Amino acid sequence: TKLEVIDFGQNSLTGTIPTELGLLSDRLRYIKLNTNKLKGTIPSEMGDMMSMRSIYIYNNNFTGTLPSEFSKLSILDYFWVYQTQITGPLLFCDKISATPRIDCSQIHSCPCCLDMDGTTCRQTAAGYD
Repeated sequence: TKLEVIDFGQNSLTGTIPTELGLLSDRLRYIKLNTNKLKGTIPSEMGDMMSMRSIYIYNNNFTGTLPSEFSKLSILDYFWVYQTQITGPLLFCDKISATPRIDCSQIHSCPCCLDMDGTTCRQTAAGYD
């Protein structure tokens, strides 16, 4: 079988995201871990999930910055990381899908949320496909 979706959103999960998640790199397309009590940093191994289309990790207690390995997620369409303690810009914005839906609205200096003229462009409201 081929695991393509992990949806553990809104389950009061605690702890950290296991680095072993990166072992699903050639199969996993959608991961939803939002609205839990997860903490720690985002594992760099998540950047190896080349088939990933959607990541929802908002409303958790993550800290640190996003790994530079995320720049390898070239077909990523949805990435929601708001309501976390993650800081710093998302340095991979220009390397992912041409029309991503990204909400990093609470991360300061996030180039994904602003168009060249400074207007909000790639940020999206609540909800997902």
